Amino acid sequence: MYDKASLFLGSTKPLTFSKMNALGFDWFNKNGKYDSYILKKKPIYKTDEEVELIRKSCLLVCKALAHVASVIKPGVKGAKIDREAEELIRDNGAVPGFKGLYGFPATLCISINEGVVHGVPSADYEFRDGDIVSVDCGTYMNGFYGDAAYTFAIGAVKEETMELLRVTKTALYKGIDQAVVGK
Repeated sequence: MYDKASLFLGSTKPLTFSKMNALGFDWFNKNGKYDSYILKKKPIYKTDEEVELIRKSCLLVCKALAHVASVIKPGVKGAKIDREAEELIRDNGAVPGFKGLYGFPATLCISINEGVVHGVPSADYEFRDGDIVSVDCGTYMNGFYGDAAYTFAIGAVKEETMELLRVTKTALYKGIDQAVVGK
């Protein structure tokens, strides 16, 4: 059995604790086991250079989600989109941020309709007219993650569903507008 960090990087060899720390896996303890205590530490402020590296990882996520937008339609399966997203991410010098993390088997988290989050892409289910599909994508590059999700309305969708999507998007941006220093 491989440790989570090795699975995350797609490696066939376990990583040492020092290698995990060098790669930024600070949520693992010295035994290579997940350590939730570490996640409760105070925030670590990033330098301007680190913020730029994070931005690059996030831009790659946007590129992957834009590709998903160009191919997702009725009749397409989640596993196909997942393979294409992984290829795009790796071709751009990154690794999928979710694949292998906590045992997750895919590059994208794809949740359909009532599925809440972190759905595994299906090789069997074909997207249909009216589906609402949430696609979450993550990358790991230059020591930092990029992560974003987007909700796609597939084909002909009921107007009441489209209204819900509009309202929730508006609420999201109103919340983002309030995320400023001092609030």
